[in-house]
Amino acid sequence: MKLKEGYKLLFESLPVPILLTDKDGVIIDANTAFEKSLGYERKELIGKLYEVAPFISTKYLKIFKERKAKQLKGASLPIIEIQLKKKNGRKIWVSFNSSLIKSDDDVIVQNIGYDITDYKKAEHELTNSYDRASFYKDLILHDMKNVLQNINNALELYSLYQKQNDKENEIIELIKILEDQAKRGTLLIQNVSKLSKIEESEIPIKKVEVLKILNESIDFIHRSYPTKEIKIKVTKQLKEYYVKGNELLLDVFENLLINSIKHNENPVIEIQIKLSIEQKGKKQLLKVQFIDNAKGIPDTLKEKIFQRTKPGVESVSGKGLGLSLVKFIIDSYKGNVSVENRIRGDFTKGSNFIVFLPKAA
Repeated sequence: MKLKEGYKLLFESLPVPILLTDKDGVIIDANTAFEKSLGYERKELIGKLYEVAPFISTKYLKIFKERKAKQLKGASLPIIEIQLKKKNGRKIWVSFNSSLIKSDDDVIVQNIGYDITDYKKAEHELTNSYDRASFYKDLILHDMKNVLQNINNALELYSLYQKQNDKENEIIELIKILEDQAKRGTLLIQNVSKLSKIEESEIPIKKVEVLKILNESIDFIHRSYPTKEIKIKVTKQLKEYYVKGNELLLDVFENLLINSIKHNENPVIEIQIKLSIEQKGKKQLLKVQFIDNAKGIPDTLKEKIFQRTKPGVESVSGKGLGLSLVKFIIDSYKGNVSVENRIRGDFTKGSNFIVFLPKAA
């Protein structure tokens, strides 16, 4: 199929990638800009169906076939955004447009692509920033509203009981509620701040010793729940375990322990913490299990408890950022967290929260 000289000169000189195909989708030619953009020489492409060319993902095959059928019937096609794969394997985003041109008595399909990778990256970052801002806003509004409402209710009862001489025990209980709600509000603000710092990469990853941090978290738990009977047993094989993490690992352990206590209705709360080293491929990982006798988690909720609560939706676990913060911190370490039943097949007997952390040299 012969191109007119005027068009061919323009075709070669334009700085935007252009690919020409016949009406059956067979590649006729590609200009210099196309070669430079994707790294393929035109001789590697000519004669191949563009729909299954190496630079096009198979997920677009159906879309291209439908567009080609409509175009050959004379329909005007909208511009679409697709990903193309360069010869070196790198993917780029392209704003893709095609049109028909006539050459002698035949028809050529002209495909023009504009590299919009930087635009898509900026769009993605902007969307993520907006989602984060919305999440923080809704979290603060939702959880702080509950905190303030509980404080307000307690204060109203306190004012009422002050006038009654036989309400000393009730007043003491109300003061405890006020203290708990104040702590809850403070913890919420601290957790939001920590999430923000993780997302902005302000907290570096370093080598940390796990048992020291774990013991600090256990001491914190005993101080925080003086009236509860809590038995925590640590099973380990080594005297020291070093992993890639930072000071936020303390928050991971504390949140997991608090979760096991807050959702435990037994007179004696039992938590077993097991530490062991596992080999996964070429990597050595520290496996930390938090096994409790709490009321457990149904299978339908096991994945959801680590997710951030969507705006307007009640937290699955009922404690705001707790487990979503745990997952966020563990993900930043390139680790993993999951939950299983303590006893296989019966979630009501308690849970086993499993944390994998990359072992430090």
